[in-house]
Amino acid sequence: MSLYNQMDRFPKIGMVFRMPELPEVETVVRTLKKLVLNKEIESVDVYWDNIIATPQLEAFKQAVIGQKIIDISRRGKYIIFNLTSKTLISHLRMEGKYFVYDNDVKKDKHSHVIFKFSDNGQLHYNDTRKFGKMYLYDESEALKILANVGLEPWDKNLKATYLKRKAKNRRITIKQFLLDQSVISGIGNIYVNEILFLTNLHPETIVNTISTLKFNQIITTTQAVLQEAIDQGGTTIRSYTSSLGVSGLFQQSLNVHNLAGSPCPVCSSEIIKITVAQRGTYLCPSCQRKK
Repeated sequence: MSLYNQMDRFPKIGMVFRMPELPEVETVVRTLKKLVLNKEIESVDVYWDNIIATPQLEAFKQAVIGQKIIDISRRGKYIIFNLTSKTLISHLRMEGKYFVYDNDVKKDKHSHVIFKFSDNGQLHYNDTRKFGKMYLYDESEALKILANVGLEPWDKNLKATYLKRKAKNRRITIKQFLLDQSVISGIGNIYVNEILFLTNLHPETIVNTISTLKFNQIITTTQAVLQEAIDQGGTTIRSYTSSLGVSGLFQQSLNVHNLAGSPCPVCSSEIIKITVAQRGTYLCPSCQRKK
């Protein structure tokens, strides 16, 4: 039985991630749509003010009262809640997660924003590090936080010519380039490591030296890797609930990430770990020779 068929059987669903990237955020969105769509917000309690980026705290709390959750979508790593006349945008940052309950429950020490619904259900935003942010806009207001978010991996405008233009005159590594959310949105460290392995690119390759042919390969590989990860529920999900026992399965498909010391699945050379752009970077020194 699929994850989404199983979800209906349980009154409490939690989504737990570490450093969520596009596939994990997409999994959160799809899960929340099954659980909180059309629910009306009766009140909201905020226990860590800094999570509310805009507007001011009291204005935020008053503005969401009476709003219904009409739809939930994603842009890059941002979760977008379309409300009756507002737009609520949530960024999970390092360890943000949501828990859905069908009744009043005791607050967890890491639950910092609690939305209470008119049907007595609740949506808890839980964040151990408190890095997450929420932005509330009027429906006619520009979504400023998304202004500099790059193209989605499946955007029809994501072409080699676009990447070549973005890379022009930039003496940075391909690792830094793919992590730049203003270029392609949603890709983080795990998936960049996998994409570069599958395209036989060393992470320290200077981006403006990459050919059009190779950029085309990067695009198709990115789309394939992210789609497979979405289909498997992501990589970094810890668990949904102990009773559900569902976790992201894509970690079983990783080729190099977090596998230093293991044999390369292509040539059997030992996978190594280096630091690029201040990120732990895994690669095969034979398949991804530095040029």
